[in-house]
Amino acid sequence: MVVLSGELDKFVMKQTFQQQASSYNLAVETSNLVKTMVEEDDWSTARELIDKLRLAGRKLGEDLPHLNVITNTIKRILKLVREEYMSASKVEDGESQESLH
Repeated sequence: MVVLSGELDKFVMKQTFQQQASSYNLAVETSNLVKTMVEEDDWSTARELIDKLRLAGRKLGEDLPHLNVITNTIKRILKLVREEYMSASKVEDGESQESLH
Protein backbone atom coordinates (compact mmCIF):
# COMPACT_ATOMS: atom_id res chain seq x y z
CA MET A 1 0.00 0.00 0.00
CA VAL A 2 3.02 2.31 0.27
CA VAL A 3 3.19 2.88 -3.47
CA LEU A 4 -0.57 3.29 -3.58
CA SER A 5 -0.76 6.22 -1.20
CA GLY A 6 2.49 7.97 -2.12
CA GLU A 7 2.19 7.72 -5.87
CA LEU A 8 -1.52 8.54 -5.83
CA ASP A 9 -0.94 11.65 -3.75
CA LYS A 10 1.79 12.84 -6.13
CA PHE A 11 -0.45 12.15 -9.11
CA VAL A 12 -3.37 14.06 -7.57
CA MET A 13 -1.17 17.04 -6.72
CA LYS A 14 0.28 17.11 -10.22
CA GLN A 15 -3.16 17.02 -11.83
CA THR A 16 -4.52 19.62 -9.42
CA PHE A 17 -1.88 22.23 -10.14
CA GLN A 18 -1.08 21.38 -13.75
CA GLN A 19 -2.58 23.26 -16.65
CA GLN A 20 -5.36 21.29 -18.21
CA ALA A 21 -3.81 18.37 -20.08
CA SER A 22 -5.35 16.60 -23.04
CA SER A 23 -7.41 13.49 -22.46
CA TYR A 24 -4.78 11.43 -24.23
CA ASN A 25 -2.02 12.68 -21.92
CA LEU A 26 -4.17 12.05 -18.85
CA ALA A 27 -4.86 8.49 -20.01
CA VAL A 28 -1.15 7.86 -20.61
CA GLU A 29 -0.19 9.29 -17.21
CA THR A 30 -2.89 7.21 -15.53
CA SER A 31 -1.67 4.08 -17.31
CA ASN A 32 1.89 4.81 -16.16
CA LEU A 33 0.63 5.24 -12.59
CA VAL A 34 -1.12 1.87 -12.75
CA LYS A 35 1.99 0.29 -14.25
CA THR A 36 4.03 1.59 -11.31
CA MET A 37 1.47 0.27 -8.85
CA VAL A 38 1.47 -3.18 -10.46
CA GLU A 39 5.25 -3.42 -10.63
CA GLU A 40 6.15 -2.01 -7.22
CA ASP A 41 3.23 -2.85 -4.95
CA ASP A 42 2.82 -6.26 -3.32
CA TRP A 43 0.07 -8.52 -4.62
CA SER A 44 -0.06 -12.24 -5.19
CA THR A 45 -3.49 -12.94 -6.68
CA ALA A 46 -5.66 -11.37 -9.30
CA ARG A 47 -8.21 -10.51 -6.60
CA GLU A 48 -5.61 -8.53 -4.63
CA LEU A 49 -4.55 -6.64 -7.76
CA ILE A 50 -8.15 -5.85 -8.69
CA ASP A 51 -8.88 -4.64 -5.16
CA LYS A 52 -5.83 -2.35 -5.20
CA LEU A 53 -6.79 -0.91 -8.58
CA ARG A 54 -10.39 -0.37 -7.44
CA LEU A 55 -9.18 1.43 -4.35
CA ALA A 56 -6.94 3.65 -6.46
CA GLY A 57 -9.81 4.35 -8.86
CA ARG A 58 -12.09 5.37 -6.01
CA LYS A 59 -9.48 7.65 -4.46
CA LEU A 60 -8.72 9.33 -7.78
CA GLY A 61 -12.44 9.67 -8.51
CA GLU A 62 -12.99 11.38 -5.17
CA ASP A 63 -9.93 13.64 -5.40
CA LEU A 64 -10.29 14.53 -9.09
CA PRO A 65 -14.02 14.20 -9.88
CA HIS A 66 -13.83 16.54 -12.86
CA LEU A 67 -11.28 14.34 -14.70
CA ASN A 68 -13.44 11.43 -15.86
CA VAL A 69 -10.76 10.15 -18.21
CA ILE A 70 -8.69 9.04 -15.20
CA THR A 71 -11.41 6.86 -13.69
CA ASN A 72 -12.43 5.56 -17.11
CA THR A 73 -8.83 4.55 -17.83
CA ILE A 74 -8.63 2.64 -14.55
CA LYS A 75 -11.95 0.93 -15.30
CA ARG A 76 -10.64 -0.18 -18.70
CA ILE A 77 -7.44 -1.51 -17.11
CA LEU A 78 -9.53 -3.39 -14.54
CA LYS A 79 -11.49 -4.96 -17.40
CA LEU A 80 -8.24 -6.06 -19.04
CA VAL A 81 -7.00 -7.62 -15.80
CA ARG A 82 -10.26 -9.53 -15.38
CA GLU A 83 -10.16 -10.74 -18.99
CA GLU A 84 -6.54 -11.85 -18.63
CA TYR A 85 -7.37 -13.71 -15.44
CA MET A 86 -10.33 -15.43 -17.09
CA SER A 87 -8.28 -16.50 -20.13
CA ALA A 88 -5.48 -17.78 -17.87
CA SER A 89 -8.05 -19.73 -15.86
CA LYS A 90 -9.46 -21.38 -18.98
CA VAL A 91 -5.99 -22.43 -20.16
CA GLU A 92 -5.49 -24.46 -17.01
CA ASP A 93 -8.27 -26.89 -18.09
CA GLY A 94 -10.52 -26.29 -15.16
CA GLU A 95 -7.84 -25.65 -12.56
CA SER A 96 -8.14 -22.32 -10.80
CA GLN A 97 -5.15 -20.08 -11.36
CA GLU A 98 -5.32 -16.88 -9.35
CA SER A 99 -1.82 -15.54 -9.89
CA LEU A 100 -1.06 -13.32 -12.87
CA HIS A 101 2.70 -13.37 -12.27
